[in-house]
Amino acid sequence: MNKAKPIIHWMLALALAVVFGSSGIWKLYAPAQAGIRQVEAGVPSAYALPWAVVLGAFELFAAVLLVVPAWRRGGALLAGALALSFMIYMGARYSELKGMECGCMPGRHRALDGWFFVEDGAMLAAAMAVAWLAGSAAAFRRAFWKPALALLLIVCVGAASATLERTMLAGNASLSLRVMDRSGKVAEMPLSPRSETLLYFMSPSCLDCQRASLVIGKLRLAAPLVVVPDSRAESIYEYLNQAGIKNAVISLDYATMAPRLQLKQVPALYVFLGAAPQALILNFDPAALEKELRSRRLLN
Repeated sequence: MNKAKPIIHWMLALALAVVFGSSGIWKLYAPAQAGIRQVEAGVPSAYALPWAVVLGAFELFAAVLLVVPAWRRGGALLAGALALSFMIYMGARYSELKGMECGCMPGRHRALDGWFFVEDGAMLAAAMAVAWLAGSAAAFRRAFWKPALALLLIVCVGAASATLERTMLAGNASLSLRVMDRSGKVAEMPLSPRSETLLYFMSPSCLDCQRASLVIGKLRLAAPLVVVPDSRAESIYEYLNQAGIKNAVISLDYATMAPRLQLKQVPALYVFLGAAPQALILNFDPAALEKELRSRRLLN
């Protein structure tokens, strides 16, 4: 058993580092997209972008600590604290966010349900096991300035990434949307120039839109969905919940975006990459829509 301990220790540490590292790198690489995901998960829209950067920085920092043996105990404790905080937050808002994509990792659908707590509970248990198996934290304390410098560098990279995204979008108002969160608060939210975003133009009084919304509600979208209604924005979240669309944010920019895109009908689903619309989807037949989105790798 003593011989197996180092192997188990390394396997658990590296597995946690991969999970937290990939999640953190994604948030720092495309903070605007991660910010929209945070709004979907109930973070106030005004704080979603900086929160995505801070959260991504700490996730990546935990991964860095986990791969360095002398810092591993600190990384395990930080990873455990993050997993526990996710469980507490999602548990406190479970009735509101049930079925919603947690926005934790790229390319993987993690709907909020009982399995979310099983998976995060397993990560918490693994983190505590790594902390127990790790050596003394004395080396970490003696050279505290090194991990502190690593954290500072990671935060700077995240802030620079977010600033670069905003700079790339500067002067293009159509890509800095007025996003309304579930509490009714409105804030500016840029679209990521590094990853796709789906803009769904619809009208709550349109029967075709109701049918299209039901189809969209059954899909597991890999890209953030921004719904742009032509009216009654304050009641659209309830409308989307009834249609089964759990992951979406509302934009109040129909009046400016529709003329710019020369929108002729709703429902209409645009695929955006940065400043450029990549595709316009008008066929909401379930099989056709799934085929189109899958061909563009926009489904999980």
